[in-house]
Amino acid sequence: MPVKILVVDDNQIERTRLLKLLSYYNEFEIKVLDCTSLNAIDQIKRIHPQIIFLEIDMRHYTGFEIANEVIKEGLNASIIYTNSSDKYAVKSIRYHAFDYLVKPVSINELKNTLNRYRSGRFNVDDAETIDIGTLSKREVDVLKEIINVSSSKEIAAKLNISKNTVNTHRSNLLKKCHVKNVVELMNKAKNLFI
Repeated sequence: MPVKILVVDDNQIERTRLLKLLSYYNEFEIKVLDCTSLNAIDQIKRIHPQIIFLEIDMRHYTGFEIANEVIKEGLNASIIYTNSSDKYAVKSIRYHAFDYLVKPVSINELKNTLNRYRSGRFNVDDAETIDIGTLSKREVDVLKEIINVSSSKEIAAKLNISKNTVNTHRSNLLKKCHVKNVVELMNKAKNLFI
């Protein structure tokens, strides 16, 4: 039975590009459909996709508003957010992100995400792969706050440092933890401080 994938984006060019990339992925059978934010909720209820590629910035409804409906309806779909920047990466965690891809999405990133879906792994390798010993005390402090879904501004106020310093620590954490975005970082580190 094919995996049903729905691509939701108000930009036809972006939808077409992602549909084309998905057509190159042949590791398992997929059926890809697309729609705009205006008819996304009806389409999701009708076809019950297993994976939803969901743009955040759209005209009629935001990706987060659509995700709320998916969650409210109790539909079991893996939501992969897309956006032209990573500014919503932390917020996407609050809206059940399976992954977050910055556009233009590369074929390799897309394959990695779909392979994680196929293998049943949520997002990245287990948290044990982060070596806390390689992090400075301040990086650990910032990481704890990131896991609590705090913004850079909130972290700066709590730790009494500048927002720019927080962003520098975020960047260093991504490199040291071998992840591409904050969503992966949070999922990789979520069990470290229990």
